[in-house]
Amino acid sequence: MKAARADSTVVAYPFDQLNIESRTKTYSAAVRHPLIKSLEREFSLEIRLDKRDSETWLGENGFAFSEGVPPDANSAVSVLRFSQEWVERSPVQVTAARSIFSIGLDLFSPTINDGLPDGRFFTWLGQFQWLRRFEFSDSQVLFRTDFRYSNCSLLPVEKFSIGGASSVRGYRENQLTTDNGLISSLEWRVPIGKLKLP
Repeated sequence: MKAARADSTVVAYPFDQLNIESRTKTYSAAVRHPLIKSLEREFSLEIRLDKRDSETWLGENGFAFSEGVPPDANSAVSVLRFSQEWVERSPVQVTAARSIFSIGLDLFSPTINDGLPDGRFFTWLGQFQWLRRFEFSDSQVLFRTDFRYSNCSLLPVEKFSIGGASSVRGYRENQLTTDNGLISSLEWRVPIGKLKLP
């Protein structure tokens, strides 16, 4: 069981003058079971039910910025997620892959629309990551890729976000949100110094 709340404010000029804010609340219940578990590799399955509520404001008033969001700017989804995760480790390398199927359910009063984005949908997210450590300068190479497929247009709370340190470095956090997408990155991490702690 888990509960989380995320608050955000638009700070980019000139939109920072509009006092645009959003809040997302997520309530989750999950069951996870490893089918294979050792020091070298792990394969796990997980089933999770998410209840997500999102609100947006323009100044002090609720404002719907996206198609499908009700006029009061409150949208909600109930999502059943089935994920499979595989990790393989060695002293110099880690390889990981994850697959997540998500189904929007008509449970707990989700947002329902006719012909517009709502809480009924199907998505698949595939993720792959490879990390390798090299003796040269104790450097690391990291490759990662994420692919997202959706069978329809989604409410903002379920869109695929691109940008930021966790997806594409050098771009603003959540600079692009979309229904379907592919991101890939390759990094070579070379330490320029080591700080000795007392």
